[in-house]
Amino acid sequence: DRVDKLEDGSVLILDYKTGADTPKPQQTDKLEKMKFKREPIRDQIRSFQLPLYYYFEKKKYEEETLNAALYNLRSLKLSYLHNKKRNEEKLMQICLNALDFILHEILDPGKTFIADPANERNCKYCSFFYL
Repeated sequence: DRVDKLEDGSVLILDYKTGADTPKPQQTDKLEKMKFKREPIRDQIRSFQLPLYYYFEKKKYEEETLNAALYNLRSLKLSYLHNKKRNEEKLMQICLNALDFILHEILDPGKTFIADPANERNCKYCSFFYL
């Protein structure tokens, strides 16, 4: 992974992927209708990694135009987090609210945390699996 300053002065965060395509979050209009439950968050946000990279780097590069992208090394496909149709502030707020929901669910001692049965292969290696 890396952060590049481009010729036009903008900054691009690249998240290299070696496996199958890792989808980025869905369009903002779909995310705005999303229910804050684990399954819709999993299916629509898909991955918090790229939005979190963007969130933390945005504070560092406040003056520059910033974007982030997944770069799949198998397909050589570049998939941008933000495009002209996306409202980046709304997208980031939705992702942060969803992450807050997930973390509260994991850390709430009053709730039994159950690993995602739809993603057993990944969940069995997660540190939180046995909580």
